[in-house]
Amino acid sequence: MSRIACVVAAATVAAVAVLGLAACGGGSDRVAAPSAYCTREAGSISASALAILHQFDHGIYPADVSLIVFQTSLGQFAKHRCPPSVLGETLRRGLTTRQITRLLEILPAENASTVRRALGSA
Repeated sequence: MSRIACVVAAATVAAVAVLGLAACGGGSDRVAAPSAYCTREAGSISASALAILHQFDHGIYPADVSLIVFQTSLGQFAKHRCPPSVLGETLRRGLTTRQITRLLEILPAENASTVRRALGSA
């Protein structure tokens, strides 16, 4: 399996897991999350970001699925009060400066703002 196929497969699996967790989450209570959760969620966001970039720039299929996974994971990250620095550090490790710049161009304004804040706190 190629690296691209692995990234797409991982993003798809993450989407199903995140949507399942979101459906089971129930109430809107915000609780502090353990750091392991935040690290995993940041990893899911980073993987989704790579999938968005690949799909958007290569026209493989619409990047909507990866964007939905990205946005869902970002929402869960915020809901669990994960420190923005965890996300910023994960994105800096997982993406090049050029990829981060491109991601910020592609993302909707609200998501791009969240990513900028996370990068700034890393």
